[in-house]
Amino acid sequence: MVKSSPSTVAAASEPGAVLAAPLEAPALLVLPGRAGHRCSGGAHSTVGDGRLVCWQPATSARVAVDAELVHTPVPPALGGRWGSTDPLWVWPRWCATECVAKLTDTPIVLLARAGPAGEGPVDTPAGRVSWRVDRVGDLVVVLAVLSPRTS
Repeated sequence: MVKSSPSTVAAASEPGAVLAAPLEAPALLVLPGRAGHRCSGGAHSTVGDGRLVCWQPATSARVAVDAELVHTPVPPALGGRWGSTDPLWVWPRWCATECVAKLTDTPIVLLARAGPAGEGPVDTPAGRVSWRVDRVGDLVVVLAVLSPRTS
């Protein structure tokens, strides 16, 4: 893990800076699995094929990551609920919704029932959740940051 000096750590109130950082190692790792992975922080997502995505941005903010195989067929129940079975449409929104769930400690079934996250950001009782969507090889990856409410 790369140690960051205080001058390079983005404040929790600066989600734009965190999300604008280059998507590269050591901040983002896609590993063959969890075995042997040791990090003292960061956010993790396990992909359906067993790979582990680890995001360790230089920030004091609460962060989340979610990843899916981009061409995985969408389950019919989810496609029916969200109005599309196109993986290129569903998986970025699913991953964003997962990140909102993780950052707000809300069960994903409750958020999924309400429909997909839009383009963002989303204001929640916990604060504002901002995210970005990226393709990393055969994965769709969403990185998200929670900016807590200030009052």
